[in-house]
Amino acid sequence: MQRASFLFAAVCLLAACNLTLAVAQDASQYKVGDRVLVTPTGLQADKYWQTCTVTFPLHLNGIGVKCDPQYGGTPIDYNVMPKWIKPFGAGDARNAKATYETQPRHEAADHTVLPDRPFVDCNVDQPGTYKNGDHIPPALAKRLIQCLWERPAAQGMDGAITIDIDGMTMGAPRRWVYQHDMGQGIADLNTLVWPIDVKWTWKTYFRTRTHVIVREDIFNCYVNAFRKWTCGAGQGIRAILTKDITVQ
Repeated sequence: MQRASFLFAAVCLLAACNLTLAVAQDASQYKVGDRVLVTPTGLQADKYWQTCTVTFPLHLNGIGVKCDPQYGGTPIDYNVMPKWIKPFGAGDARNAKATYETQPRHEAADHTVLPDRPFVDCNVDQPGTYKNGDHIPPALAKRLIQCLWERPAAQGMDGAITIDIDGMTMGAPRRWVYQHDMGQGIADLNTLVWPIDVKWTWKTYFRTRTHVIVREDIFNCYVNAFRKWTCGAGQGIRAILTKDITVQ
């Protein structure tokens, strides 16, 4: 009885070893850089399979992959079991090298994440001599709109923001509309508001990605009670683009 039990255990162990060896041999076909289909969750329905790239070969029953961005996001790294990977079928157009956008890492010595250009100088010197009805200088309007949100990250952190103005169209002036227009320091209800149609790009710089939003909106500018120009967001028009750029 004991000898039979021993033989049964030995047979099971041998079968398990052979299965492990078969899996390892099957997984060895995947090399770093190979394009593959992966189900990161192990679910087998077609909708769960993603297009990925092998980043490191089989190790401790796991294979490293980087899956292509989903819905405008960023590539995601996974360590998956070999049975969750399969090769592409012949002629599958997805079996091409990943072409997602990347950019180099840009950090200060203290690890503060930096933008891809110098910050705008938001210490805007206005002499306080403008008057209601003046035309706002386009260069000043551009700078005031950028400085609504542009800022560096806190020391040692990420989250810096840049605002780029891609195009501006100055509208005809109109009178301030009570309980519609927002702002502080207006001279009176005869204050003229200059609407500006702006195409602009907001970038937020994180450590692993840069989040990019491109929009078109109306910004309103006016001369306040201190005879200085001020600008603020007015009316949303449309979202043009949202994407993430991977930092490497």
